[in-house]
Amino acid sequence: HVRIAAYAALAQLGDASHVDFLAEKTASTKGEEQKAARDSLYRLRGEQVDKKILAGIAKADPKLKIELIHAVAERNITTGADLLWKLARGSDSEVRVESVKALRAIAGERQLPELIGLVIYAKTEADRAEAENTVAAVARKIEDKDKRPEAILAVLPSVADVTAKCSLINVLGKIGADSSFPALHKALAEQNSSVKYAVV
Repeated sequence: HVRIAAYAALAQLGDASHVDFLAEKTASTKGEEQKAARDSLYRLRGEQVDKKILAGIAKADPKLKIELIHAVAERNITTGADLLWKLARGSDSEVRVESVKALRAIAGERQLPELIGLVIYAKTEADRAEAENTVAAVARKIEDKDKRPEAILAVLPSVADVTAKCSLINVLGKIGADSSFPALHKALAEQNSSVKYAVV
């Protein structure tokens, strides 16, 4: 209880110098203590806190790296989008998945082409599923509903891989824009049964 109270105090009184301490506690503790450390990390104030979190990701071990990635999303550190994009293409599967999840919170329309690339060239089914959800979530941030699927519609005709094409069709369904209908109707005419099933 004393440690939990100390974490809560750091949320109000702490600064960038406490980022490493709190991040390490989120990675090494469990239960209420872990929750308290996370909450404090997410609520730390000061101009340098976000920079310290981003700088710590590169040198962190995978478990700590994932906690810092969560902090990027929770704190809405939009300047971390390019870093997360690099991590989403890395060799560690769990780091890849968590980076793609975090991009849902901080990525914008500018990152859609790169995110669509994660769908097309996904290394595993888990990567592909998270990338689909992230592309759909980021596209739904676009105010004009008819423009939300544009980035996908631009690449869909050139995608030859059936699995990737079906994934992009799945994303169009998750976005739910009427402007996708012409492309979906055209895909129905294809001979591949998997593509037809995805469209339906």
